Amino acid sequence: MVMVVHRPKLTKNFVQMANETVFDGRLTRLARQLLTEIMARPPGWQATADELAAQGKRERGPGAESRRSIHAAFTELEKFGYLIRTRSRIPKGQPGAGGFITTLAFYGLPQNGHIQDGTHGGVGRWVD
Repeated sequence: MVMVVHRPKLTKNFVQMANETVFDGRLTRLARQLLTEIMARPPGWQATADELAAQGKRERGPGAESRRSIHAAFTELEKFGYLIRTRSRIPKGQPGAGGFITTLAFYGLPQNGHIQDGTHGGVGRWVD
């Protein structure tokens, strides 16, 4: 079987991802897809893994990714440097003051020195 892929010439409403990320075989496809979806969101967009799972259930029903699988994908992304988790105290005078908030920062390339060498096991023929 020969795979032929037709790619449109996009000028708006698209995200660019490095091939090192798209073909990083250390990550599951779910982790790569979640990272791509998150990187396509506008600056300041916020959601939790639980909210992403709930959205999937609304859109696709019982076949959607579970809360547990999304949490596992986030763990993978963190392990390989695409996600950096920081925990900080909520300042006085703000709602929840004294408590903690966890911030998840996502990156299009690994931030822990584990950048891939650019090779991948992709198959198919790309046609522009």
